[in-house]
Amino acid sequence: KIGRVLNKGVAGVFSLASGDVFDASRLEKTHDSSFAYLDTPGRHPVASIQQPEIEIREALVRRTDERAKLRGLTLDKEFESKVTRIAVTADTPPAVLTSLVKTKAVKGVILEGLGAGNIPNIKKAEHQNKRLSKTDQSWIDAIQVATDGGVHVAVLSPFKDGQVNLGRYELGALAEKAGAMSLGSLTPAMADAKFRQAIAKYPDDPAMIQRFLLTDLAGELSRSDGRPQE
Repeated sequence: KIGRVLNKGVAGVFSLASGDVFDASRLEKTHDSSFAYLDTPGRHPVASIQQPEIEIREALVRRTDERAKLRGLTLDKEFESKVTRIAVTADTPPAVLTSLVKTKAVKGVILEGLGAGNIPNIKKAEHQNKRLSKTDQSWIDAIQVATDGGVHVAVLSPFKDGQVNLGRYELGALAEKAGAMSLGSLTPAMADAKFRQAIAKYPDDPAMIQRFLLTDLAGELSRSDGRPQE
């Protein structure tokens, strides 16, 4: 029954659990054994089942675009495989990133930043109160090495329903100046998929990658990012 209701002009992929219908574009599994194991951070379920009725929250669903239907369906099947994710802290050595760049092991790196996208800018020797050497680097230095070497770097929020704003604080702005991109309010799973897709589509165009990441295509960005964007 829920399938018949949602098929009436509603576009998207959905998941049903415990009487709620969730938009898969922001879907996360939050528990390994509870019946309430799904969530869409920053967004209520798009529909709920209250037998015998089904309540659809119209403000949260996307309707089929008749103009797009006339143009036909196209599928982007290319995704960059050489992408990894690193959780950044003041104690995580920047060499984790630069070694991947030097060995050409990756074409894209997602950095899980701090707060709204802050990236530590202290060098390891400074952190340990030691004398700096010419090889000591901060995470900002490492981002610069990566982007100079053609590796795309994007920053992800560590928080549930978090949003990266690299321009908000100095450390985020330094990361952006070094070439880092923002993943906005994308969930970790969607950030990974969309970043891989963006690199495959625009391998040599960081500006287009950034634009693609922050363009809402299927409701994957939270309303704080301006969803929906027509």
